[in-house]
Amino acid sequence: MLQKKKVGRKLHWKAGQTELIRIPKVFVEQALAYVRQLDNLTSLAKKEEVKLEGAWGNQETTRVSIEAMEEAKALPKIKRKLTVREYVRYVTYAVMLIAVLGISWWGWKRYRASSLEGNTLAGVQSAIADLL
Repeated sequence: MLQKKKVGRKLHWKAGQTELIRIPKVFVEQALAYVRQLDNLTSLAKKEEVKLEGAWGNQETTRVSIEAMEEAKALPKIKRKLTVREYVRYVTYAVMLIAVLGISWWGWKRYRASSLEGNTLAGVQSAIADLL
């Protein structure tokens, strides 16, 4: 308890020894009745509650559904490694595609050259025919 001590014109407060305060018996009986009432209740940790669908709770803290993880984009993307067979297959597809494109380009170039040559010869022949 704090004690007042007058020093000159100012009051100083000092911490003194603790004093015992007498509590009326009525309050003690009420406190004991309250504690006994609490002993009769079930523990809050064991209390069963009605579980609503989709509601959050503290019972299942370690389980999360995969759908929820996918929606949150929390799952790492796993890259699939190619096997030797798949690698050979993809390389074969690439070589075949390059071969088809190369042959097509070569054929188009030959056709274009022959058509240009034919058009040029036809133009020269018609010019000669006009001169004669």
